[in-house]
Amino acid sequence: NNISMKTTKKHFELFKSECLEWIDKFDLNGFEFIFVYGKCPGFSAKCDIASIGDGQIMLFFGDDWEDTSVNDQTIKEVAKHEMIHALLAEYTDLANARYITKDEEYKLCEKITNKLSKLIK
Repeated sequence: NNISMKTTKKHFELFKSECLEWIDKFDLNGFEFIFVYGKCPGFSAKCDIASIGDGQIMLFFGDDWEDTSVNDQTIKEVAKHEMIHALLAEYTDLANARYITKDEEYKLCEKITNKLSKLIK
């Protein structure tokens, strides 16, 4: 008994705006972010890091949400969630490749820790 809710371009613009704020907060300006509005089966939104080696992160915002209420607060929470995935993208990429060294892991953990330390008061 799934409830389906359609999103609008206005919802997408709010999502994009929130993501851009998190890009600044997390200091992720070294990446090219590509925003896509449309089909995102099984997800409200999704952070795709398949092209991270080329410096790109794709952020998909679904036009049809299942079992999730579409409102400004939810969209802001979804944007924050996807941007935390973006923050962890380099770490995830190295871990998935299974060739992360102790030194790489340490440096990346420090980078993430330092960024979060600046945000958390």
